[in-house]
Amino acid sequence: GASLSYYRGLDALRQHVDASIESLGYTAQQGIAPTVECAALLATQLNSPMVQRTSELSAVLAPLPLRLLYFPRDTLEALQSIGWQTIGDVLSIPRDQLARRFGADITLYIRKLLGEAPDPRKAYRAPTTYYRRFDLADPIHIVEALLFPLRRLLGELQGYLRGRDTAL
Repeated sequence: GASLSYYRGLDALRQHVDASIESLGYTAQQGIAPTVECAALLATQLNSPMVQRTSELSAVLAPLPLRLLYFPRDTLEALQSIGWQTIGDVLSIPRDQLARRFGADITLYIRKLLGEAPDPRKAYRAPTTYYRRFDLADPIHIVEALLFPLRRLLGELQGYLRGRDTAL
């Protein structure tokens, strides 16, 4: 919510994230959803829709393949052996029946996926030291040739420092 306010909307936030990732020379696939599990699942799909309300999650997830769910392999195989192919197939079964056949962990995962159960996560903390090495293919004869690697290194250092809530 705070990021959406700061960037004045989701589109501007996405553009900022894309530009930041691109400036570091990386690529990423975004998944946007009100739950961590659903966002991670949507990030595996090209051109996945942005989901902003938990009420939309079931409809967006329903047509996706069953194999995307973070279920144990034997559970996925059992579900596929009875003919289920999509996440919608799993979501259509009453939770108590699903828990009886496959265990309470499966229904807890589904509840977290749909935003029906809390899903606290450990806060990420960047390592205490920053180390980056940039090997150059050829010897540098003019100072201007160092600008590209230096900008990249400083950009990464800036991100690291922000992640650690520190300054230089």
